[in-house]
Amino acid sequence: MTNIDMSRLISRETRRATAAELHAQRVKEECRTRIFEIADQISQTNLATACSAGRMTEEDIGSYNELLDWIGAMREACRSMAHAPGPNGADSGAWPVPPASAASIARRF
Repeated sequence: MTNIDMSRLISRETRRATAAELHAQRVKEECRTRIFEIADQISQTNLATACSAGRMTEEDIGSYNELLDWIGAMREACRSMAHAPGPNGADSGAWPVPPASAASIARRF
């Protein structure tokens, strides 16, 4: 008789899956942090509201569209990095650089 409970052993596949899930979560957190450094959730809501209410100039709309394009590029980079082995994205040069207009408009709203 053995004192080892074989049902409690963690397989190599389970460890890999857990590590992959943890990696994906870290990349997603890094992406969210980077986006919110430029435009937090409240700024994004205010921008969407101002745009839909017609309270933006053409220049503001252009800057807002650049911000949205950058956020889309960030999400795409996040998906790519989350499913690939490697760094969690904190030091990665793979993140898109935000346009200057994105931070400027987010600060105003």
